[in-house]
Amino acid sequence: MDSKTEIMYTLAERANEGLLSDDERAEYEALINVEDFVAILKLMARRQLADAGSRRLPLRKASRKPKLRWLGCSTDPLSRLRS
Repeated sequence: MDSKTEIMYTLAERANEGLLSDDERAEYEALINVEDFVAILKLMARRQLADAGSRRLPLRKASRKPKLRWLGCSTDPLSRLRS
């Protein structure tokens, strides 16, 4: 287990016990947000790979970099997952 994972578990335990300081709460929320973001990226990649497989695209076309147009904009990044 890496150090960030250990920190996350420690903060989770302290959060469940109601013992987090304001700084710890901010760090815990930031770690959760990073995990959520990575999970969204993984889901988008899986969907894109599944779509590419169902269309039977040649490898060179399927290996294009995905366009993450929602990054840095004001739209809801989860809206694509809800469709």
